[in-house]
Amino acid sequence: MQAETSPEQQRQLISDWAAKNAHEVVEWFEDVGKSGTSFEKRPAFVRLRQAVESKPKFELCLCWMKSRWGRAGANDSIYYRTLFRKTAGVEVIMIRTIANTGNATFDTMLNAFEGGLSHEESKKKSERTLDGLLATVRKGIQVAAFRPMDIGVWQ
Repeated sequence: MQAETSPEQQRQLISDWAAKNAHEVVEWFEDVGKSGTSFEKRPAFVRLRQAVESKPKFELCLCWMKSRWGRAGANDSIYYRTLFRKTAGVEVIMIRTIANTGNATFDTMLNAFEGGLSHEESKKKSERTLDGLLATVRKGIQVAAFRPMDIGVWQ
């Protein structure tokens, strides 16, 4: 039910970007249907991190956009991007980003800003989801997946 570009469209757009820039995609890491609010709760991301830590066969990690990379917050996003670069020389590149001006200092600031926006967007979606569930319960409609202790910042 994504309103954004579907996973299939994202793969095609990433493949197109890679081909246009003379890169070959050698492996895909996809957490379809998983919340981006945590890096460590996403099996494919954990597999990506393990690949990076064990001398990967790739030098770039291409991601459609910041919100697809993760919504855990700018600090976590920057941490993993820095870890990948320092551990194995793997650069994380966002295909669709405002942080592509060519000025490294300005792009770093824009990158952090985009990460913060993604994190806030995630919190807003969680709030709307909670509001919708509570409104449904208040109408007397039973929601099978709803248990008050489970409600947090997931989407």
